[in-house]
Amino acid sequence: MFLLILLLVFVAVASAVYLLVPVLRIHADSYFKQALKQAEADVDSLFLEMQARQILYVTVFCAGFSLLIGLVLSGGNLISALVCAVLGYFLPRYYFKYQRGRRLDRLNDQLVSAIGMLANSLKAGTNFNQALQLVAEEMPAPISQEFALVMREMELGISMPEALDNLSNRVGSEEFELVVRATNIAQETGGNLAEVFERIARTLRDRTNVLGKIRSLTAEGKMQAIFVGFLPLIVGVFMMVFRPDLMMAFVTSVPGILLIILAFILEFMGIYIIKRVITIEV
Repeated sequence: MFLLILLLVFVAVASAVYLLVPVLRIHADSYFKQALKQAEADVDSLFLEMQARQILYVTVFCAGFSLLIGLVLSGGNLISALVCAVLGYFLPRYYFKYQRGRRLDRLNDQLVSAIGMLANSLKAGTNFNQALQLVAEEMPAPISQEFALVMREMELGISMPEALDNLSNRVGSEEFELVVRATNIAQETGGNLAEVFERIARTLRDRTNVLGKIRSLTAEGKMQAIFVGFLPLIVGVFMMVFRPDLMMAFVTSVPGILLIILAFILEFMGIYIIKRVITIEV
């Protein structure tokens, strides 16, 4: 009788594995393609001299290395190691997201100077292509990289409006979208591009001043959100590493697990509310 039950259990497990493996493989392939697409977007947007697959390898390495660090620091505690592995897995993604944000801020800061250079070049008698080339050569990175790519696309036969639209889509900035739309409309209607650029420069300069004041007023709220978000996690990891006997009650009992889930829900609610309060659209 025992052998029959064992056989039935083995058949059930084998059947489940046989049915689930193709499904899991499909989901794994879909996730890998999505992660590879995101890595390619990171490489293109940051002008990195590395392949997209290398970013995935770095992500896997960070997860594995964080797993080992968690095992060593927690004295072999698997739950702590898995938490460290998850944090290590998402660390490269947030790093590239942070770098994209910094690059976007630099692009927006340089945009007013680039528009002023375009306006002055057009007033001096150069055509629009020469003005773009001047910005690509004279302005510092990263805006020089973007305009150089626009010139390269135009040399390959892409029309100027399409190359500028690609610039706007690649950067993903409202300021760049405003400049591109105004430029395309002025070229289609035969408007004075130099005057258009001067008006846009004044508008963007005023917008930058307002955004700077908003950032200074909401800086305290952002620090509160960061403090509220990370302090419980830091305390939890600290207790898991140095006093795992106290923390095991949370992860091994049903009330403890429910309290942890409730704490995470309240954490995200607090961060969301603070973010909504300090987010001001301009």
